[in-house]
Amino acid sequence: MLLHVASFLPTRGMASLAVADTATHTELGPPLRLLADATSALAERAENVRDLHGFLSLLGHGTTAGGNQAPSIAGLPPDVQSGPLSALLRQIPGLPANDRPQAVMALRAAVVALSTEQRTPALMTFDRIAGHGNAASAARAGEHVQLVTSLFGITDRADVGVVELSAARGVAGAEVRGGANVRAVARHHGIRTPVGIHRLETAAIRGPAGAAVRRGEHVPTVARQHGIESRRNILSMELLAANFIAGRAVRSGQNVMQVARRHGIQAPEAIASLSVNAINPTSPAAVDRGENVQAVAQRHGITTPRQIGVLEGRAAYTAATPDLRRGDRVRTVAERYGIVSAFGIEAVERRAIELVAGNAVRSGEAVETVAERHGIETPAGIESLRALARGHDG
Repeated sequence: MLLHVASFLPTRGMASLAVADTATHTELGPPLRLLADATSALAERAENVRDLHGFLSLLGHGTTAGGNQAPSIAGLPPDVQSGPLSALLRQIPGLPANDRPQAVMALRAAVVALSTEQRTPALMTFDRIAGHGNAASAARAGEHVQLVTSLFGITDRADVGVVELSAARGVAGAEVRGGANVRAVARHHGIRTPVGIHRLETAAIRGPAGAAVRRGEHVPTVARQHGIESRRNILSMELLAANFIAGRAVRSGQNVMQVARRHGIQAPEAIASLSVNAINPTSPAAVDRGENVQAVAQRHGITTPRQIGVLEGRAAYTAATPDLRRGDRVRTVAERYGIVSAFGIEAVERRAIELVAGNAVRSGEAVETVAERHGIETPAGIESLRALARGHDG
């Protein structure tokens, strides 16, 4: 207010302020007190605004019942408008959601009319955020999500998540891809929902965190360094490791579990993926040579039933073939080569039927006799023999 008074005085600088201060207590006192009272009254009215009509009226967009211009902030000198405008700014979150965009545009027009020196820090922040036009653009440009959602009246959790996704695709995501910690970036930008955090973690994995894992760095250590905490994304990092350095180590013949421990691969899904690498090419070659399947699996750290079953099925059709062709019983052959799972036993039976037992049934021998002689015991194996016998009878 003193600045407003001083602007009408012939002196300049601190001298004009001193004169203005003296004037407020002498002949200029009453007008200045009226100005102060008007400013205070408008600020108080602003604190009690609850609807768009009252909001716009305070900005000078309304009239009284008689058609006259209602007292408004626009009628004040520019250098005293910041107080009432700041009070009005605080009321935006309390307005109905559909009215907030219009209120934001109207308030920004009033703020833009002020010089930089006449604006409070809160008004400058408001002008910057509102200048982006919408919540998504403001968040993408790096504005704090909580400030943005509050200003634009976004309260629904799903809608807040959409704004956070915009932030993660913009400046916040770029910071993470540049190596910044996900949690630190999330705090700085006000990203709190799971969907927003997940997007930042994904950005880290596509950037420096993923590159570190592909180079062979320890997955849990990389996750801590980059602030990646969700089980879903840590699993993604473990699978990434299993398909790069760790996978190559296993394919070269190293033990799966030892490699998994070295690289911090812990999830069953990732270990299973690593085991797939162990099956090709080293372990199958050992099985083909006649080594015991369980011994090969243990040596290579293959622990998942599915992958062990693959080795057992392979053994039935390679190393076990000569034994079955000469008529050895299924169970004897299975024990000899370390084939123990139901899947593996059925594979040995199928191979025995293909090589000798099937021919015996087709030549007229009884199914039960052939099954007993070759040790075919599973329902699937017996039914295969009966099907061959029916075909012969037909």
